[in-house]
Amino acid sequence: MKKTLSLVIILMILFYPLLGRRYIIRKRPVKHFRYGVGAMIGEPTGISLKMWTSRSTAVDAAIAYSIFSRNIYLHTNYLIQANNVFHSRDVLIPLYFGFGGRIILSNNSRIGIKGALGIEFIPYKAPFDIFMEIAPYMDLIPATGFGINGGIGMRFIF
Repeated sequence: MKKTLSLVIILMILFYPLLGRRYIIRKRPVKHFRYGVGAMIGEPTGISLKMWTSRSTAVDAAIAYSIFSRNIYLHTNYLIQANNVFHSRDVLIPLYFGFGGRIILSNNSRIGIKGALGIEFIPYKAPFDIFMEIAPYMDLIPATGFGINGGIGMRFIF
């Protein structure tokens, strides 16, 4: 019972930003969308969610399955986007970086912190984005461990 309650509390803390207030977004490129839902392929593979909180910040989350270790994987990140690095008439190409937490659910469950570094392609006239990301992590509970995950994905944005 204690483990279940602890897990529920941790999940609520990790995913709280996705359930929070709605934000007023006034400037391009995100004035036409606030949320993204899609899939990512890599390590791990699963469902990708994103919520833009301003023109240059966002929160993302994933519910995924690790192909190699056969575990359920949950994470959330606070992201800062650099929207003015690359310029294109038809596509916004922001670089982003951020930090967050992760939970691995298995017989040997783990909790840790993670980073995110990636690039995103957001066409101005299409309702989707494509992203590539690498994510170094450090497990903290029950033991310390380091590694790196990564993948590519696509989200429908609205």
